Amino acid sequence: MHSVKPMLLLFLLSAASLFAGNRWPPVPFATVRAYSWPEGAGKAFEVILPGMKLAPGVINKKGTLLTVDQIQRLQAAVSKPNRRELISACYDPHNAFVFYDAAKKPVAYLEICFSCIGHRADPPIP
Repeated sequence: MHSVKPMLLLFLLSAASLFAGNRWPPVPFATVRAYSWPEGAGKAFEVILPGMKLAPGVINKKGTLLTVDQIQRLQAAVSKPNRRELISACYDPHNAFVFYDAAKKPVAYLEICFSCIGHRADPPIP
């Protein structure tokens, strides 16, 4: 099951219009790391907890550092208008991207459920 996670990351990074909004995040950041959780970890409907802390059970505790190209593709996917209507509302997130400043403090995150393409972000995506 864990081999599916890289495929989901590639899906997001190559998607043309998954999310609505303007250029996001609207805060300065230095790095972005991708995290994943096993099935069932998001049953509390969040994998990023208050204070931008990772929920217990994260598979890759250090996260996967995104390249500049991957960050740009992620931002482009988040910034394009959403032309799809979502029917499913399962929201069981297994993946998140956390944006860190130069001091390695989290300043933004994007949490995703690939089953329903639902997401949660802070700062919110317009």
